[in-house]
Amino acid sequence: MEYLGRTDHQVKIRGFRIELGEIESLLRKSAGVNEAVVIADDTPSGKRLVGYVSGHDEHILDVVALKEQLVQQLPDYMVPSVLMALAALPTNSNGKIDRKALPKAQLQSEIAYAAPEGELEVLLAQIWQSVLGVEQVGRDDNFFELGGDSINGLKVISQWQQRHHLPLNIRVLWQASDLKSLAVALLDDAIQSIHSLNSHNKAAPNLFCLHEGAGLTMAYRPLAQRLEGQVNCLGVAPDTAFYETSDLEELANHYTTAILSYQNSGPFNLAGWSLGAPITLLVANKLCELGHTVATVQLIDSWSPFEQQYSHVLTWRQWIIDWVMQSVVKCKDEIELLLHDYVATGSEDVAPLVNLLMQYKSCFSLEFIDLPAEELVRLIEVSYHLHVIARQPVEYKVVTPETVHCWWSTESSADKVSRYYTGLKQSLPHTRLDYDHQEIVISSELLDSIERTMLNNIE
Repeated sequence: MEYLGRTDHQVKIRGFRIELGEIESLLRKSAGVNEAVVIADDTPSGKRLVGYVSGHDEHILDVVALKEQLVQQLPDYMVPSVLMALAALPTNSNGKIDRKALPKAQLQSEIAYAAPEGELEVLLAQIWQSVLGVEQVGRDDNFFELGGDSINGLKVISQWQQRHHLPLNIRVLWQASDLKSLAVALLDDAIQSIHSLNSHNKAAPNLFCLHEGAGLTMAYRPLAQRLEGQVNCLGVAPDTAFYETSDLEELANHYTTAILSYQNSGPFNLAGWSLGAPITLLVANKLCELGHTVATVQLIDSWSPFEQQYSHVLTWRQWIIDWVMQSVVKCKDEIELLLHDYVATGSEDVAPLVNLLMQYKSCFSLEFIDLPAEELVRLIEVSYHLHVIARQPVEYKVVTPETVHCWWSTESSADKVSRYYTGLKQSLPHTRLDYDHQEIVISSELLDSIERTMLNNIE
């Protein structure tokens, strides 16, 4: 029997329940490790995992190598943000590890420091330091590799808007590969469809990751981190021409043009989660019709256009009430009354509604609380347009079934999957994982498989 840890050493970070003992056990199995402890450390940006290790005979361990091992064995959310190597871990009078005596960890970049240049970079670095609780931010640092996540991103946006006149939205922050790229993006008003999710390697193949139902590509960050340096992960998201599309086929055609402007010939690799899956399938078909080779298509817990409840379009009034109420955690009756009063006016102008909702920020989930008003307006507009065009009839088919693999979560029943394949008139190879819809896209099994597939194609 192997002891993995006490129940009071369970923590919840980023919505995931984590058993610290499981991480400690893996660390202890690593070569040269004598003792290992993992704690949940409170920082200005929320809780983060910090690991402490010691070697035999006070040997100082290579924490970079240890972290790389954990990345291969654990899902992204279970990998400690910081690993500290000590000559020996502190103990109390009973000889047990004294967690309270462990030194405070500082999250530092693994990239050689290059000082920020110019007004924008300096200010962005100051804000990142404040929000993420790090001592130093360089111009080549990546927001997510420094411990950033969606909630911290909203805090960065909020602080930026208080200190500078240039507009910064959450998509631009997520799309920028490093601080200097973000500063450049701030000076570019045009919203581009294609954006890098990890560092670009000219010698590596591309993997295009299509956005979900809110127009975001944030869910692919763990995949992009896993493939760093081996595969260029590229997010595909709504741009300035997005609202001109009337159905998903038109949107897919538009994205196909954007993809071909970025990569003019095959083989192409595509992935889509949730609503991104049917868009991905349509893009793959279009590329094939144009005579290009599509190597891999990953459909991850696909939104199904063949389900009856998704066959009709909600009016703006119906949709906005449902969309807002799903984020309400208190004052539900009061906010629902406010929404009904708003829709009774017949207005479809989102800005006045958002201004009203901002007065009830404390009644919403965390994601809603810190979202700037203008960013919330765009999120609502994009989400509703996607709701409408996703429910327009288009022909779904599989041109090259040998390139497609489906992934299904516990929320996709066997009957739903069967109806999905019936709608496509084609059964497809698939894997069912024991994760819900939100968890499957960052699961270690999925990331491992896509990494193997991409690397095998390179070979």
